[in-house]
Amino acid sequence: MMLAGDMENTCRRDLEELINYGVDEAYLDSLVTNLQVFKNCPDDCILSARMMQATEDKNLTKTEVMKQVRQVTDRARILWGVRHANFRMFDVALLSKQKDKDLVRIGYRVVEVATAQLADLSGEGLTIDILNELNAIVGVLDTQINIQRTRIIERDIAVDKRIMTGNVVYAMISKLAAKGKLCWQDRSEARYNDYLITNSKGKSGNSTEGIVSAGAIVNVSVTKLKFNTDLILSNKGNVTLSVYFAEEPTDSKTESALDINPGDRITVSALKLGFRVNKFERLNVCNESGSVGKYKIRWE
Repeated sequence: MMLAGDMENTCRRDLEELINYGVDEAYLDSLVTNLQVFKNCPDDCILSARMMQATEDKNLTKTEVMKQVRQVTDRARILWGVRHANFRMFDVALLSKQKDKDLVRIGYRVVEVATAQLADLSGEGLTIDILNELNAIVGVLDTQINIQRTRIIERDIAVDKRIMTGNVVYAMISKLAAKGKLCWQDRSEARYNDYLITNSKGKSGNSTEGIVSAGAIVNVSVTKLKFNTDLILSNKGNVTLSVYFAEEPTDSKTESALDINPGDRITVSALKLGFRVNKFERLNVCNESGSVGKYKIRWE
């Protein structure tokens, strides 16, 4: 934050006068400390990349689990048919639509049921090795789901810390600016102007911008939203991007997704993008193209 550094230097220059307004070395040192904490906050691009990698690993394993579950249960379907009680014990309807943890539960149940029926299913080519492999891959999926959740939480905590620290720094800058103006308002116009905080310096908390790798989804850090909050979506790149609110920061496009073409600048309410309090609060940007995309988002 250049603004904080500039304010610190200005105040140290005028410290002899500002002491009369409660500004001292300790306060300026505190500003420097908080600014350093802000600068040391983990980079959101790195945290987002870790979150996306964990999601990609989990999704690949999830696909493999569904594949192996079908290899087992389709043998039972061929042997008994879909209406037979032995097949219905697997309870694998709508397998591809199951949530992650539900798929883990189904995978373990398939192993348990198939093991109990192995004598009958061995005639269909099912072996204990196949079931052991399924059991192992379900365990991997269970672990990767937890890793993904950890990466999401890590990123959420880091974002919150960065926002809170940034607010502390800006509050300190604002107080110094007010005291500096009071000090010089009747004495020096030039020095008074040194303590002015213009919109171009100070109003940065309501915007964010970044890139989206080819075929990737990026979760954007937006805060203090309501259903009627206006978001200004700008596509700064050369490929179409989709913007939408989702339950998780790695969720794919929803029905509320809005496509933003290159060069477009669209204002839309959070509600129209699918925002729902305590449900769909994460703003995702999806790039389905084969090239890198670039976005800028403001909200007010």
